[in-house]
Amino acid sequence: VMTSNLAQREIADEAIRARAQMTDADEAEPINENFRERTILPMLKQHFKRDEFIGRINEILFFLPFTTEQLRGLARKELLKWKKTAYDRHKIELDWDKEVEDILIKAYNIRFGVRSIQHEVERKVVSRLAQAHERDHITKGSQVKLAVSPKDPNDIVMYKVEEDDDDKKKNEKEGTKEAPKKEATKDATQKA
Repeated sequence: VMTSNLAQREIADEAIRARAQMTDADEAEPINENFRERTILPMLKQHFKRDEFIGRINEILFFLPFTTEQLRGLARKELLKWKKTAYDRHKIELDWDKEVEDILIKAYNIRFGVRSIQHEVERKVVSRLAQAHERDHITKGSQVKLAVSPKDPNDIVMYKVEEDDDDKKKNEKEGTKEAPKKEATKDATQKA
């Protein structure tokens, strides 16, 4: 097994072009044999320069750029990981609007792959969550909601979610642990 970044940009461009022409029913790999012969093999020959070496390559597998839906799934998976971590370590409940995932996937960089989304989640969610926790804006048992910033549609804000007074009294009186009605209050990353 050998891996290489040769033709990475050409492969990405071809995959994007081919995917644009595919229907939802198409499940086949979008890289066709003509592209392999016309683009990839000449690049291999130019780089490795020896036909006997190239002759030892049995198969070429292409790592294609993610689709938008795959990227959303990766962002969701990363958010779920941090949701679990926040709850396990600090009993902080984390929730988000679906549009938050769309903001996070804008950071996708084909050269860095899934790491670019992981870094964006760490930058826009985890570090802000940690900062709010360190400043006691959110504490053990807090409920936090992530949403699109009303000031900047390319950014995320974090709100501390609280019970309204009627729900607090009702839950205290009944001793219930049912999920209370929630209202987004202030941006949890801002000082009170």
